[in-house]
Amino acid sequence: MATKPSNHNLNVFKKPLALFSQSPMTGFYRDGYCRVGSEDGGNHAVAGMLTKEFLDFSASRGNNLRSIGLEPGCKWCLCTARWKEAMEAAKSESDPVVPKYVLIPLVLLSMPNESNRHSIRT
Repeated sequence: MATKPSNHNLNVFKKPLALFSQSPMTGFYRDGYCRVGSEDGGNHAVAGMLTKEFLDFSASRGNNLRSIGLEPGCKWCLCTARWKEAMEAAKSESDPVVPKYVLIPLVLLSMPNESNRHSIRT
């Protein structure tokens, strides 16, 4: 894998990425870090704490994270575009799947890769 050492990836504070989760083992490279490389077309750089609402939303969009054993409270490296899509849906009253009060996964800023810092601004 092209970007193996985690110190080659920086968080949004320009510091080396911190280990995010080993249980479940997360990250595009399944090494516990929310790092990205050229192989990661989904940019799994958002270090999020999963919520029931986000899991429902993701499943409604064709990515059932429960099928791999994830549940509310799990730490998971999320696809930046899916996190942003959920944020936009939560702001919209017209989305039938997402209640207006949905809790978008909390992002732990010392963990996500800096590549998403412009994408996740609200």
